[in-house]
Amino acid sequence: MLQGERDQINPFETKSLMPTHIDTTPTDSLPVPDASSKDRAASKNFTLTATQEVHGQNEPLYTQGEAIDYEVARETITILGAILMREIYDEEAKNWPDAARVSSLCDEHWKLLEERENLHVKDHAEIARIRTEYGSRVRAWREQRCQAIAAVG
Repeated sequence: MLQGERDQINPFETKSLMPTHIDTTPTDSLPVPDASSKDRAASKNFTLTATQEVHGQNEPLYTQGEAIDYEVARETITILGAILMREIYDEEAKNWPDAARVSSLCDEHWKLLEERENLHVKDHAEIARIRTEYGSRVRAWREQRCQAIAAVG
């Protein structure tokens, strides 16, 4: 690899969670927390929005709540993907692994990665589905793991 090529590659660069055209600066009309009011950021009056200039005015693209829901959905997909990878590892570690099960788990894992990649902050229905459906699977897996650990120890 040439020096110039290596300088152009950033190993820490990931696809942005937001489209590149979004200005994530809070609008000027929103209150800004100060040192004297530590809990102002947690108050109902403090809401950040991503904005974009439209016809000379800052228009909100999404709210802080939408951003949080989006991040929770992405993280839920990530956790479920890790669970699937563990199941793949466990199946492949068996003396007689079930190739069809491994293939099915791999397909589901790739589907999750693609789903996470294509998720957008304004996909409210999809975000709600992910949080409900995948969230219940993650909770069930965690409960099962806790019971297994309690049974051993």
